[in-house]
Amino acid sequence: MRRWSAVLLFCSCAGLLPETGFGQEKAQAGLEVTALVDVRGGRIAAGTRRTERGTELVLIRRAEVVGELSSLPVPAFRTGALRHDPQPLVADGELAGLAWLEGADGRSLAVRFARWDGERWARPRTVAAPGPGSQTALAAARLADASWLLAWSRFDGADDEVVWSRSAGPEGESWSAPRRIAQDNAVPDVTPALTAVAGGGAVAAWSRYDGEDYRVVTARFDGRGWSAPRAVGPAGSF
Repeated sequence: MRRWSAVLLFCSCAGLLPETGFGQEKAQAGLEVTALVDVRGGRIAAGTRRTERGTELVLIRRAEVVGELSSLPVPAFRTGALRHDPQPLVADGELAGLAWLEGADGRSLAVRFARWDGERWARPRTVAAPGPGSQTALAAARLADASWLLAWSRFDGADDEVVWSRSAGPEGESWSAPRRIAQDNAVPDVTPALTAVAGGGAVAAWSRYDGEDYRVVTARFDGRGWSAPRAVGPAGSF
């Protein structure tokens, strides 16, 4: 039987910024960083910045050797005033795509994706249309077969459920219809995180309310479906 393990770390992304060279940029114009990814020759920070029109995506690259910061363009053709939770997607050590949440308000956010060819963004496509309520906490992982996996929390009319979608190939031209990671239940499932697993598949971790407290649970993706969630955190873990 194949064994796997995961280490769950709780940290503040803002606390990491001074050590990774993005502290100065964060202090400018209220940049809120949501993801840091390593690329060949440096690192990319993805976040949002408030503007008069709403919130805008921000991508900043830091060169590893000289420490220089440079802004990268973001996808155009926006559909709403709000853009949240940008997740850079990396392939072969280079930025290859971006997933994010976008809409007119917090209860009408869609999951969007755009491909990056090294010079410009392809026209964004919708991975998941707005649902009956909020969609939040987008997470992403690159799988061993070169496909991408996304997970997020989606309100289904009664409570939040963690759902997922997978790209059909490395280009992200098509995505599977969003489905729940676990069976529907009557309690909130929120704030998922994803990581790919050596040898294939991925592990998802999120917080599930048990009627009294939130507890961290995990599930394993084997390339076809998800294992039943199991609790790995104590009462109050998040």
